[in-house]
Amino acid sequence: KDIFEYEDEYGFLLKNHLFKKFVPLPNTKDFKSCEAFLSYKSSIDGKTYNNAFNISDFDNAEVTDIWHKLGYSTVIDDYEQKIKANYNQEDKGEFKKKVIDYSIKYQVLSEYTSFLTVIKEGAVEEPTDKKILIENVQTADYEMGGNM
Repeated sequence: KDIFEYEDEYGFLLKNHLFKKFVPLPNTKDFKSCEAFLSYKSSIDGKTYNNAFNISDFDNAEVTDIWHKLGYSTVIDDYEQKIKANYNQEDKGEFKKKVIDYSIKYQVLSEYTSFLTVIKEGAVEEPTDKKILIENVQTADYEMGGNM
């Protein structure tokens, strides 16, 4: 069992707003599942909460592909925001190049890319539905309801 530690601090997380954090893991080729821990302090009651959750199906190519797409979609969004910010033209050009490269490599749409699908007659298999569950961690603040 390998243990990889990654700590990061955020100033504030807003209630009812999506919190995303992607952590690069070393070689996950032989992973079957992963246990992650999340610790946070509630500004409402002052308590520290700890959550553990499992991420499984690393050997399922569809799940692994979804995780990569979600992760790089966030990276692409961050670069697109930097492009809109007041960076110099050289930095903006480098950010745009990264957006395009990641978008093409991971097949995630961006402001600078689009994708076309070409279907050859008789080459398409019947679609099959597959349900993939990705656990959502709920915080104690979520249960309190209301707006802050």
